[in-house]
Amino acid sequence: MAGFRGLVGSNLSQKNAVAYAATTLAATMMNSIFQFYYVKVYLDLYRVTPGWFTFAQTVFMVWNAVNDPLFGWLQDHSQAAWLSNRRLNILYGAPFFVISFLVPWFPFLVGSAPMWVLGLHLTFALCFYDTMFTFVLLAQCSLFAELSPHQDDRHLLVKYSQVASLIGSTSIFFCQYVSWNATVLTQLQVFTVVVAFVSYLSLRYSATHMVPAVRRADEGMDKDCRLCPSLPCLFS
Repeated sequence: MAGFRGLVGSNLSQKNAVAYAATTLAATMMNSIFQFYYVKVYLDLYRVTPGWFTFAQTVFMVWNAVNDPLFGWLQDHSQAAWLSNRRLNILYGAPFFVISFLVPWFPFLVGSAPMWVLGLHLTFALCFYDTMFTFVLLAQCSLFAELSPHQDDRHLLVKYSQVASLIGSTSIFFCQYVSWNATVLTQLQVFTVVVAFVSYLSLRYSATHMVPAVRRADEGMDKDCRLCPSLPCLFS
């Protein structure tokens, strides 16, 4: 990060930029593996039928179209601190985000699971993951504007995020070799648990070290400070 030090302006600390990029790192590590391997795992390892796969994808597409505006509205208008505060969105959403990432690699029933169980497992996995991905990443997108009102600072956030995204995308490379291209389920499970743990630490670091410069009048900060004393109160 030394190369970026000279780029940080007076309005955005390096800690803020790194903390913002930490969410990108976690999301990219998990999303690269999830998007690349869930189809292969369900079709080649679990042997989900085309009918159930189509059903799961249809439900997922409908839910994906609904949850983006739904969570955006809730995070903007809710009076609850854990919904209206962007950092709490990331902090409280982090454990559920990493769990949703792990769901596809651990089937409900091991061995001779009925096809309807596998189909519902796929449907649940897609919807749960998309729910938490949207919930956490919407908060990060909003923090992009709230961390600094200055264009140069926002350019810097983009640069840090691009570096984090590049690093996070290497997870698929290591996953391919560790799990033999997702053909050995146990090795895939071990690797994804490691990725989930690292991602959780990264998300927690992000949530506890970002300090927005733009204050939202509708944000329940007093309640926020009581709920999570480790987060600095923006209105102090």
